[in-house]
Amino acid sequence: MTVWGDMMASLDPEPLVPPAPDNIELVWVDSATGRRADENCQAVVSLPFIHGSAPVETAPCATHAQGQSIKNWFKRLFE
Repeated sequence: MTVWGDMMASLDPEPLVPPAPDNIELVWVDSATGRRADENCQAVVSLPFIHGSAPVETAPCATHAQGQSIKNWFKRLFE
């Protein structure tokens, strides 16, 4: 074990960070409502979603929420 520890200490390993798939997006989500939010809201988490599957409704705390609901309504109307 001493030899293994010395060898591993001298290697200076870097953490494994696998690349994110191209079809995945990280979205801030309000944990209380499950709606799209931004990092300025309280109790939000960044969650991975397949492109197009993230929540479209915005949380009231989101700074871009004003006017966004009308845009989302039109988007859903023509999809």
